[in-house]
Amino acid sequence: MTKAEHNPILDALWDQVNLDDFKEEIKALARYATKYEQIKLMKKLIDGFPPKHEAYQELKSQIDKAVEDSEK
Repeated sequence: MTKAEHNPILDALWDQVNLDDFKEEIKALARYATKYEQIKLMKKLIDGFPPKHEAYQELKSQIDKAVEDSEK
């Protein structure tokens, strides 16, 4: 099977399993993603992060800087 053929299988699995069980694997895969994919992931993660959390502003600021730097 090709990598492209693996994608729909993985998509179906992601929809069915608790991703918390795979946190370390997901983090490892994210390290190998392109810079732009990492930024997209960070933006999606911060969108789901509670704005009242004490770490929100610092993380949001770091993500905004990463986005700004990537646009240079």
